[in-house]
Amino acid sequence: MTAKGRSEPSLETGFLELDQHAVDPNLLSFTPPPGARRRSQGSNDLDLVQAIERYSETKLPDSLAGLSRRTDVANAAATYGEGFDVVGVLALPQEFVTDTLRSLTTSKRPWGQTVALVQTPLVNGMIFVVRDTAFIVGGPVSVAALDRVAADIVKQGIA
Repeated sequence: MTAKGRSEPSLETGFLELDQHAVDPNLLSFTPPPGARRRSQGSNDLDLVQAIERYSETKLPDSLAGLSRRTDVANAAATYGEGFDVVGVLALPQEFVTDTLRSLTTSKRPWGQTVALVQTPLVNGMIFVVRDTAFIVGGPVSVAALDRVAADIVKQGIA
């Protein structure tokens, strides 16, 4: 798989040998470590995105940095763009990410904010706060693309 505009592949895969059969169930079992608490997820439990959509008052716009929102409804969780140019955006109360912000390396960005920045060969992400709202922005795009989306969030005064 090669990203648009790149000459080197982002991901290469292949099979040297393939043996299709049922896996030994013991290979897939998990024993919690001593002292761990088990919690079963019932049908009434919300996942993170559902909780953000339910409890965040932020409504993300139809477009950010020239990328159209892919979801029909404006909520606090959305994706923008197409193909490998997809950027996910979550808007949540800043108290949900304070420990994360303190633990990650920060970077002053050209658009004026300091962010917690995570860079990998395949996916990049950043977390930043505008007023009392934390934004998590990420995807299989360059940090420069994330900067454009984040700068537009700040410019539009979303929070």
